[in-house]
Amino acid sequence: MECRTGSRDYDLIKARLEQEMGNSTMVLKVEINANVDLLRRYHLERKKVAEENGGDANEVWLWHATSSNGAEKSIVKNGFDLNRCGLDFEYYGAGTYLAPDCKLSNRYAAKSATRSMLLVRVACGKIFERPPLHHSPEFQSFVQQLASQQLAPGHIKKLQLEKTRELLRVPQHRSSRRLPLAARR
Repeated sequence: MECRTGSRDYDLIKARLEQEMGNSTMVLKVEINANVDLLRRYHLERKKVAEENGGDANEVWLWHATSSNGAEKSIVKNGFDLNRCGLDFEYYGAGTYLAPDCKLSNRYAAKSATRSMLLVRVACGKIFERPPLHHSPEFQSFVQQLASQQLAPGHIKKLQLEKTRELLRVPQHRSSRRLPLAARR
């Protein structure tokens, strides 16, 4: 449902967008998703995440941008669908990419002059960190093999991108389940 200009929710979201994007951003419309079924599912998942993490769901508000009106409508109606995740442009593998700052999300939807920015409530639970794929032994071995060949820099970049996509198709490279951040310090 659409938030009226000047309403509390409209003003809060517009202020956050302007703070993070700059005053040159034009907010065309602010809507709130009043999908009761999604909210119910979220509350159940948040409860499960909290129970798995000593009562703390680590709930935060994060941004997701899309230039596709169809994708936005699907997310608002059905939630995020991991089966629709591709491997293109995905640094850490298939998944839903969210950001604490709307500028980062906005960059990924920048193909369109008009885009949707979704501000979503997320129960993060424990945060895990994994090294970027280009630090993996498989990728490093590949880079060493390339170094022994005399190839044009553009061709090397293309081969590295192909290798990255190949590695992202391996399940072990699509998981962020590594050491908890607290254990790494």
